[in-house]
Amino acid sequence: MQTSSGGLAVWPGGDDSYPFGSVYAADFLLEARAAGYQLPDTPLREAVAWLRRQLMRSSIEPADIFVDSYVLHVLDKAGENVLDDLRYYLDSKSKYF
Repeated sequence: MQTSSGGLAVWPGGDDSYPFGSVYAADFLLEARAAGYQLPDTPLREAVAWLRRQLMRSSIEPADIFVDSYVLHVLDKAGENVLDDLRYYLDSKSKYF
């Protein structure tokens, strides 16, 4: 179920977005749209906005690098310009590489 922030919760009615599940679901929706399935615009647009906000959070754990890499990949698939995001990510989070 999509939360008010645009991510997806693990359980119906949940308020907290599950990062990996949210990225995976957005990737799945983009693949479905590319395969010709008709999808409403609003949930996908909100998911993409959530992905962007996910990258800009101030704190990060080393394990988040894998999810954030997936976020960048999915944003690119969504047609978003990720070059500046990649630069920001490298400059601000490179100590985890």
